Amino acid sequence: MYLILGTFLLCDIIDIIVKPFLTNLDLSKKTRYNQDKSPVARPSHRQSMPFAFDTDNPWSRCLSAFLTASFDRSHSSETLRIYQRALYRFFSEPAKMPEDYTREDVSTFIHRPSPGGKAPAVSTVNQRLSALRSFYTYASTYTIEGSDGHPVAILRHPAPTSGFRHGRPDRVYRAMSYEEFSQFFSVIPKDTPLGLRDRSLFLLYFWTARRRAEIQRLCWGDIEQGTIIDEGGRRRVGWLYHFRNKGSSTQDDVAELPEAAKVALDKYLVASGRMDTIQAGDPLFVAEGSDTPLSFVAIFKAMKKYLKAAGLDGRGFSIHSWRHTAARARYAAGEDIRSLQRLLRHSNLGTTDLYLRTLAGTANSGAKLLEDKFNQFS
Repeated sequence: MYLILGTFLLCDIIDIIVKPFLTNLDLSKKTRYNQDKSPVARPSHRQSMPFAFDTDNPWSRCLSAFLTASFDRSHSSETLRIYQRALYRFFSEPAKMPEDYTREDVSTFIHRPSPGGKAPAVSTVNQRLSALRSFYTYASTYTIEGSDGHPVAILRHPAPTSGFRHGRPDRVYRAMSYEEFSQFFSVIPKDTPLGLRDRSLFLLYFWTARRRAEIQRLCWGDIEQGTIIDEGGRRRVGWLYHFRNKGSSTQDDVAELPEAAKVALDKYLVASGRMDTIQAGDPLFVAEGSDTPLSFVAIFKAMKKYLKAAGLDGRGFSIHSWRHTAARARYAAGEDIRSLQRLLRHSNLGTTDLYLRTLAGTANSGAKLLEDKFNQFS
């Protein structure tokens, strides 16, 4: 167990996320980030919102209040962006007043295929449904002034999302074995800035066991030297990194950055020529030849590229596989479950236990009782 001494950071992005929604922010462009890691708003090329209600309509005020309340509750810019995109599309395809949408409209929207005709994944359907359900739940308690001057509910009939349930996506928990791990890194160049970037990135995922966004959004200013107190109460100086943990995005979390991860990061920054000029607000990992933060898609494509080059079957592997790989390797090396619970930031020990059992497999202890009698048939 490590107790990390660090500081807290706050990030206010309401003006960046909520207000642009009501002024036609075009989200189709690649996202760039400010120094505080909030998305930079881009000007829109749309002349008007294709909604059935304008910005002076009570439904527009309800929508604005919902987005603000959503961020106040979660402090997650990613969740807010997902809600924003889903609601924009739902209220414009087709354009109706929110109280006029039907269950059929909701079902059509959440199951709408991609432009190429591919059916949406269960996770995509769930995201769309969550956005709509959250909005209509909020709208069901939102009141406006009635014709007689008294408050009246803006939504006066059952929400069109009533009765829908989230689907259960098929989850494939696949971690890398040591042999697969070795094969993967054997094909990543050690003598190019791009190769060193990718080695550093994937090693950071492995050594920290952090989630996808928790590493992708790291900036240079998130890394610092500090005091670490181990289980025996001994103090030492080490490297720390600050991140926003899933489910606790309102506060800064701090953890030790293993020396091996810091060494790999320094090699990349030196080779890329960024070490001498990098600023606190600069992202750690950027696209080749630019200062644009490396996107989730670019990270995933790089991982798939190296899996293929290493001759590994990429099915079941994702960026999240590094978290599983880290947990399994630590567990196999003898780290106890409570230490892993703290590392993974699981609030419930049962979650960690389930997490490890899906990776390590379940023992068939009953088979031992049958060996003497049934071994003869093998």
